[in-house]
Amino acid sequence: MNVRKPIAVVIVLGLILASIVSCAKPTEAPTEAPAPTEAPAPTEAPPEPTEAPEEPTEVPEPTPVPLTYDVEIYGEIENLDPSGQVVTYWYQHTGSREELMLSLIDEFNRTNEWSITVQGESQGGYNDLYQKIVAGIPANQLPSMAVAYQNQAATYAVQEALVALDPYVESEQWGYTEAELDDFFPIALGADYLPQFEARYGWPPYKSMEVMYYNEDWLAELGYDGPPETWEEFAEMSCAAIEQPFSGATGEGAVFGYEYSIDASRFATFAFSR
Repeated sequence: MNVRKPIAVVIVLGLILASIVSCAKPTEAPTEAPAPTEAPAPTEAPPEPTEAPEEPTEVPEPTPVPLTYDVEIYGEIENLDPSGQVVTYWYQHTGSREELMLSLIDEFNRTNEWSITVQGESQGGYNDLYQKIVAGIPANQLPSMAVAYQNQAATYAVQEALVALDPYVESEQWGYTEAELDDFFPIALGADYLPQFEARYGWPPYKSMEVMYYNEDWLAELGYDGPPETWEEFAEMSCAAIEQPFSGATGEGAVFGYEYSIDASRFATFAFSR
């Protein structure tokens, strides 16, 4: 093989290039190159990409608030459905007062949205009503609701025949708002709170109070110009009345001094006013 040809070719090309460079005329001095224009200020670098938000954490389920009452007795109050319930209500009213009570019951039965039916039943006087409930406790033959004095309600509660009303009163679904509670006199609501049980066992449908009547003429005969204002004055005037009966009193039924009525209301009045 003739290997000289490629080499010769390379040499010839080198000579030709050399001669071209040596024969070229010198060029004129170059004109001053224009000053380079200022390089544009670099634009600010784009902000660093924000980190992708973390995956949202799951919202924890709210912790259930423990119930403060016995579900076996009350059920779940907020979820109760009272529709169609029949409520027996024992009271002590008679005559015109019972007529008024029955008219209120009838209005409720006709207008309440749950079709609750209240059956009102008079049981005679307070003592009659109390005795019937006491007799009905062992056999569990009791009304749904009943009128009672606080001392009577305490007797029922001791025998576990009465439920506290606090869970109902405080219920968001069925209870009273603060504004509604403000419509009641505090002393009326407080009377049905039994401190020995730390709970409310009644609700005031009406309220009675203790008053004292006195005979002005009799007090004048005894030398007094007004009724007693302290228990000491009360005892003094009562004893004076025994010693000096009223001049206007006649017959066997004449009153001597103060006639005390033995019941819880009188006792409470004497005890708590001291």
